[in-house]
Amino acid sequence: MSASNASALAGVRVLDLTDASGVFSTRLLADLGADVVRIEPPDGGSLRSHGPGLNGMQDAECGYYHLFHNMNKRSVVADFDDADALARVKALVRTADILVESGAPGRLAAYALDYESVRQINPGLTYVSISPFGQDGPWSNRSGNDLIAAASGGILGISGSLDEPPMQGNADPSYKMASLAAATGALLSWHGVCRGAPGVHVDISVQEATVMMGVQSLNPCIYTIEGRIQRRQGLFGPIHRCADGKYVTARATPQSLARLQAVAEMRGIVAEEGAGIPGAGIMKQLAANMTAEEVMALVEEFELIGLPVCRFEDIYGHPHFQAIDQFSTVKHKGLGMDLTSVRSPVAGMAADVPACAAPMLGEHTEAVFAEARAEPERPDSAGAAVDVARPLAGVRVLDFSWVLAGPLGTRILANFGAEIIRIESSVRLDMMRMEGDTPNIAPVFNDANLGKRSLTLDMSQQGSAALVRKMVEQADVVTENFRTGVLDRMGLGYDELKKIKPGIIVMHLPGCGVTGPWAKRGTFGGVLMAAAGVNEISGFKGSPPYGIACAYPDFTSPYLLCLQILAALRERELTGLGQEIVLNQLSATVSLMGAEWVRWG
Repeated sequence: MSASNASALAGVRVLDLTDASGVFSTRLLADLGADVVRIEPPDGGSLRSHGPGLNGMQDAECGYYHLFHNMNKRSVVADFDDADALARVKALVRTADILVESGAPGRLAAYALDYESVRQINPGLTYVSISPFGQDGPWSNRSGNDLIAAASGGILGISGSLDEPPMQGNADPSYKMASLAAATGALLSWHGVCRGAPGVHVDISVQEATVMMGVQSLNPCIYTIEGRIQRRQGLFGPIHRCADGKYVTARATPQSLARLQAVAEMRGIVAEEGAGIPGAGIMKQLAANMTAEEVMALVEEFELIGLPVCRFEDIYGHPHFQAIDQFSTVKHKGLGMDLTSVRSPVAGMAADVPACAAPMLGEHTEAVFAEARAEPERPDSAGAAVDVARPLAGVRVLDFSWVLAGPLGTRILANFGAEIIRIESSVRLDMMRMEGDTPNIAPVFNDANLGKRSLTLDMSQQGSAALVRKMVEQADVVTENFRTGVLDRMGLGYDELKKIKPGIIVMHLPGCGVTGPWAKRGTFGGVLMAAAGVNEISGFKGSPPYGIACAYPDFTSPYLLCLQILAALRERELTGLGQEIVLNQLSATVSLMGAEWVRWG
């Protein structure tokens, strides 16, 4: 991590005109150092009153949703029906790099703040719109919310048990997906603008963003290849109920099967294996006859894939989350109280950005508008040097990641022009590549790796590491999601790579981070989702912790990867230096529920 992470987006001005569906996008940009100015109506709007409020209070300052999503931002008040106030806002637009708005398409046209109008006064502005179903198309004028997005995006219909109605995930997962896509789209466009491209209109559909969560569990090839329609499946992932009534995630590895069978026989357990995941039957029967603590001890001893299914109270006091500083307190001077704050989802880049409490309504109005009067307008973009569809052309990524979260992240980079060289093991093939009867045509693998190049190496053989080091000389980024320490054991850790190229950016995606008791645990997305508390806050009272029917972190982490790589590329332009970034996927998943943590705390 570089010493100047707080400056990653320093000097980038973002105007925030979002509602609940997009407000998290600007929080992410603020965490990365951007100057995010939230423009609010005189009454604060619906988001500030999104309750319940702290201690039962109901006013524009106390809503838990506002207190989380508007941290690290500034607030100005402007009544768009007042001509003078609207003129001040338009003067502010002239000084902005990014504008993010959400709601019904066309809602800002009456004030000449729609894309076609503002591009006339700031051609280099990146304009991001988030709406239920996109800016055009037959459903574009329909209303929507997180529940409607989950239903129309397919996730609602397959979540929960067939014995109950479809189950909605708590903490607005569809809105989070839309915001993650919006923030990523904003930085992709702005990256192009910095190289001479004009600003563009980034169109985010909440429904479409939700569909990405179904890349695995709702992939159309499930029907095309298997002739099967996906239905609600109950407990998602390797979740088992233990003898003490608690739930755990635990999945056998091929290396552990014989030892697990021996443990089962010692306990007199006869486990029948079905046609599904090898070892699933053994784990289910072992868990049913052991306490959750005993199963977790087995997971650690045998190096299985697994973590407990956690409630908020389990997470808050757990040694692992204490070791990674997952929680802190932020003093809100306006309210005169300390609030529970979670680690930023982009903490790998934003660790040095001080957390500031959400602003009071209009707290910065006069200061911001005075700055706008004093600042020059943004210069016109050259408009010819860069293809707006390929702003990352010329960026080379060496991609060691496998399975889903990492490859989906680098797939997004490939979509926008980056050259992704996928380095795969010739002796331990990606399990996604090997799904089904025929290697190389597995649908999810191809979805995650479209547009990349592939190189296979046996890293245990002499010369392989030397070849990678040679490739690093011509690379910008290295990505990996192995268990903690694997890249170092290959002789390819960050300290070694930066000797070859000081500007190299190394992105790690460990499941549980690089410190703490769980740092070396093997994980999958469903395991992380359950351990982060997502399952326990979703569903019906008295039901098991089903969880939404997708490996949620596998679809949020790709965007968090892209955001931090884009910010690091910008910082490298300012400093000439690369950096090492750790995206702790478990921590980030907990942090996506930050508003719920403010409410809980």
